[in-house]
Amino acid sequence: MKVLNGTAKGIRFSSELFDASPLTNRSHFADFMLEQHFVCLKPGCPVEMNEGDHIIVAGKNKGREFEALAYNNLTQNVVSSPLPAIAYFMLSITLIFCGLFFIGLGVNVLSFMFSVVLIVIGILIGRSAWLRWCAVRKVNTDRLIKLGVVARD
Repeated sequence: MKVLNGTAKGIRFSSELFDASPLTNRSHFADFMLEQHFVCLKPGCPVEMNEGDHIIVAGKNKGREFEALAYNNLTQNVVSSPLPAIAYFMLSITLIFCGLFFIGLGVNVLSFMFSVVLIVIGILIGRSAWLRWCAVRKVNTDRLIKLGVVARD
């Protein structure tokens, strides 16, 4: 997990609505320049930043852009919420236990295949949750280091 920090410039906000009745979900995004890096921020919660704010982001390089999963706005004292990561963890655990339950039933080949699919999806969602959780922890730790509260290793 890589951490970048600097002044945000050229901020563009966008959101995407996912509507699958009865569930509706809105994803929030922000694209901006941070020093010499083009950053695509996908925190899983609304983004609060203005032009010229000092930002810390955590994520990974993806081609020519940096995909950030969490941010910390030092100017406005706003941090990414860990709640999306917790929700993903809960969904992951639920899917894995449902998959194990169906394997335990052992009715037929179809239920076994369904169980394996649930477990694999649960593991993939759990990995995504872990990455998001690590990103939130990273920006919070980096913020405390910048403020002088925690010493760097």
